[in-house]
Amino acid sequence: MDKLYIGLLGLGTVGGGTAEIILQHQEKMQAILGKEVVVKTALVKSVDEVTGDLAEQIPLTESLDDILNDPEIAIVAELMGGIDFPKHCIEAALNAGKHVVTANKDLIAVHGASLSHLAQEKGLDLYYEAAVAGGIPILRALSNSLVADELVQVRGILNGTTNYILSRMTQEGADYAKVLKDAQELGFAEADPTADVEGLDAGRKVVILTKMAFGAEISLDDLPIQGISQIKQADIQVAKQLGYIIKLLGSTSCQDGQVYAEVAPTLVPNSHPLATVNAEMNAVYTVGQASGELMFYGAGAGALPTGSAVVADIIAIGRNMNESTVGAPFARFNRESTWSKAKDVTGRAFFRFKLVNQTGAFARLTELFAKANISLAHVLQLPSDSEEAEVVVVTDLMTMEEKAYLLELVEEADQMACAASYNVLD
Repeated sequence: MDKLYIGLLGLGTVGGGTAEIILQHQEKMQAILGKEVVVKTALVKSVDEVTGDLAEQIPLTESLDDILNDPEIAIVAELMGGIDFPKHCIEAALNAGKHVVTANKDLIAVHGASLSHLAQEKGLDLYYEAAVAGGIPILRALSNSLVADELVQVRGILNGTTNYILSRMTQEGADYAKVLKDAQELGFAEADPTADVEGLDAGRKVVILTKMAFGAEISLDDLPIQGISQIKQADIQVAKQLGYIIKLLGSTSCQDGQVYAEVAPTLVPNSHPLATVNAEMNAVYTVGQASGELMFYGAGAGALPTGSAVVADIIAIGRNMNESTVGAPFARFNRESTWSKAKDVTGRAFFRFKLVNQTGAFARLTELFAKANISLAHVLQLPSDSEEAEVVVVTDLMTMEEKAYLLELVEEADQMACAASYNVLD
């Protein structure tokens, strides 16, 4: 039987999961491709440090050239993480005439357009299904299954670390710092959790989703990004009283060629499907003119879920090779778009204000809302000491321009401050 040779760059969590799936699922892959899929070489930092069964089953190397210069290796899977060295490796692989699969969201979010252009120039495939939501096949669903629909919105829980933290804060009444420490000890959070808890990881995935869903190229610098590190237990409890649960959502939408995307803590109604997504699980929720509302749910990380998406890309490229259809971009939809203006983006918001506890303080706050042309849907006063009052306000629909103006007015006012501001999902 013919063989399809693969070169792996990295044999860590995802690389190891990818190799394991290839070794264990040979019968099905051979039935699909008519070929045996073989990991011929894996690039690692130190051969001596790799232990276990994979070290005995897969030839290892510390030299990228051993993979680039091997004419039998047709597909290179970059599974290392980071940006600069992986970018060099992918460019080198494409220039060497090899198809590429990657799970690297950071790289694709920043350099996806230029790498895709290089792959097209070379008549090669560059696939990256595993870059968003791990084992959830959302990118292929957007580019293939939903290609006939006019999508208007894609939003989701895109980071398992933050969802784990918020789930435990909600279910146990625990504070952020304690749950973060537990998450680090359990391996759900990195020693430096900044990229996760401050929303950067989710933001990179939103960049990729925007391209796949709407054909629009946006930059991470375009996105308003707010993480979860400032969420207090008081906010979670008030949200519960109002029938909401707080989730970190990455969102992107397109209306009449105008795109808006963001990452923000959001009050999600208990009746919404995204409210049921707990622990480290991910979900992506789409709204289309034809398909209506759909939700894709599953593990957003991990060796086997992410490895499964990587191997699916390898099989897809193998099929393309069999059918001589390689070279088409993974994201085939391109459309001219502009970034939405603040006056055209609408939404509801949750605010927690700290006021000097004296007569007339709340009246002055409501005057500022009126001046910003924002109406109030819910108002609650939280228990407080005698010197300071805390007031929660949930607004009706407003524009982002009006919201920014309100926060500007509050900042300029005496004896009050905005302690928290989150989105509210209708």
